Amino acid sequence: MEKAATSQNAAVTTPEAITDVTPGNTHLILWGLAEEYIDQARSLCFIATTQPSSQPAWRKRHQDLIFCAIKCLAACVSLESPSMTQLDRAKTGLRLAQILFDETESLDRCEEEVNKAIIIANRIQGSTALDIQLRLYDLQIQIYIQSKKFRLAKTILGTASTEAATLDLHWWTYHFLLVRAHVCFLMNDIAGSLSTLNQGAAFAEKRGDFDLKMAFWIVAGQYSLMLSNWDQAMSYLLKLAPHMGLDEGLKISPNTIQPAPESSYATATSSSSQQTQQPKLCQSKQLRVFFLILYISCMLRSGGVQKSLAALTALHSALDETRPKDNEELQGIFRISLNYPKQNVHSQHDQNAPWPHLPIKWMSFSQVYCLTYLLSGICSKADMTQPMKAQQFLIEGIKVVDREFSVNDHATSTFSVRRNQRWFSLLMMTMLVHLSDVFLLKYDLASAEETILKATYWSQVCGMWEVFKWRISLSIGMTMHLGGQLDEALDWYGICLSHTQGSHQDPEGYEAKTLAIINTALIHCGERFYDLQKVKDLQMEARARHESNMSANIRCALHILDSWTKEALIPARQHLQEALKLSSALMNTQLRSLTLLLLGNVYLQTHDEQAEKMLMTGFVHAEKTGNQIVAAAAGSCLKGQ
Repeated sequence: MEKAATSQNAAVTTPEAITDVTPGNTHLILWGLAEEYIDQARSLCFIATTQPSSQPAWRKRHQDLIFCAIKCLAACVSLESPSMTQLDRAKTGLRLAQILFDETESLDRCEEEVNKAIIIANRIQGSTALDIQLRLYDLQIQIYIQSKKFRLAKTILGTASTEAATLDLHWWTYHFLLVRAHVCFLMNDIAGSLSTLNQGAAFAEKRGDFDLKMAFWIVAGQYSLMLSNWDQAMSYLLKLAPHMGLDEGLKISPNTIQPAPESSYATATSSSSQQTQQPKLCQSKQLRVFFLILYISCMLRSGGVQKSLAALTALHSALDETRPKDNEELQGIFRISLNYPKQNVHSQHDQNAPWPHLPIKWMSFSQVYCLTYLLSGICSKADMTQPMKAQQFLIEGIKVVDREFSVNDHATSTFSVRRNQRWFSLLMMTMLVHLSDVFLLKYDLASAEETILKATYWSQVCGMWEVFKWRISLSIGMTMHLGGQLDEALDWYGICLSHTQGSHQDPEGYEAKTLAIINTALIHCGERFYDLQKVKDLQMEARARHESNMSANIRCALHILDSWTKEALIPARQHLQEALKLSSALMNTQLRSLTLLLLGNVYLQTHDEQAEKMLMTGFVHAEKTGNQIVAAAAGSCLKGQ
């Protein structure tokens, strides 16, 4: 998901019709020409941006059209005409800066034009230029974010937020709060980001904008998720769940979740209202879609795969209900109703009718659609009783992503095309590494290797190698490991273990390193590289990396490792019993059959009557999932009884 974006970011269009041009209104002609050039450029935008080498003529044509639009607006800015007001000059400066930002890499020139336009707008008396001023501030903030001048962005945000709050322009206040939270997130100021979002939620509750409150909480959960702070994400999920009209099977138990921090006002209001009435339900269907995505991600992490599968069914239904009705909805723009009296509207644009909605854009419909394929594949991945299910979801999703990457009929600017290309590249890479996992679980090493090669190719073509090399190295190591090439596996795990970045900079790489540590420990449990002390050291390292927020998968693997390093049978049995619970909750049939095999062996040593039952169940599970190694081991133990 992306940060919210209000329609204040939209292009400033000509306020008068071109047909009204008089001899003194040259600026109107220049405005019209600039917009005509931009409209023509948009039709070439996607192919000119993504295929500059194969389509040089189209790229040149696209650049020429953009250059002509910029020349028209630059001429308009310097035009000396008595009919051109200061407000017209400010609007022209804003449009010029917006085109420079969207279509070129000239951030310095863009910043220069914005600063000029802000000076002009500040000279205008009254509230006529207020809307343009705030749009200019918003664009200036986006320029600073793009050039990584985050402190300057925060300074301008303070100025703009004060202006909006002073004049009760609530839609701008909400927008700037969301942008400020995003800037804090980019600065690694996680506490500041969550504090800003909680402030926004409290402000929305105070004003009666209930769906906006839900939106702030969803963004807070999203940021927590992106940082692998799963406990924090779950706490926001717990607060959101009562308001989403969930089926009984999707209800969340609050027993093990600490509530997320929020303002005292919001806490007091929430506690009193919950005691007196049923929770109010969120009205926005789009917000429910994003909540379900957050829900599925959190449940997968915590081991609630059954709930994730139920939520997937709800997500598919919600997507059907939110199918786009126009081009804006196709681009992912949806509107949340605002609650404020008409007399509070100060913008000249809104004097005749109050602004009833706040437009928000996080992901386009096609992005949500593709992400649903990935989540469907991940939810089904561990259940090898239906091995084709996850494979089909991921292969079909890869086809859809490939099409979206290659064809984009709704590109609005060079900047938006590049941003979408990066998003779909990341999704494609993620789908490919999960597909390679599915093949490994099926012991289809050839298909796994082919998929890893595709992932490597994509990462290099799209400039994503530095982001994904740790995860790809882990996949190669696991392929070698499963194929018995232990020396090569240790080498590839070593490459993954050289990853030193923190979880905020690269949560995927951070998680990959932990899995590489566990897999390295597994190799040192075997006869060829047996080193018990090494295994214990690696276990400690893995646990130290996840003092909190440890996923159910990692907890399960560590319990199995603990059972091998414990000399006493009772502690070993206790660890395996915990692993059995976790593997069942994860619906991970491979881990479950392995755990049953190990647990049966422990019971055999104590002559427990449960041994045969455990081994037989493990044998049946292994047979169903095609795990011939575990099936053979369990069968051998049963024969030796």
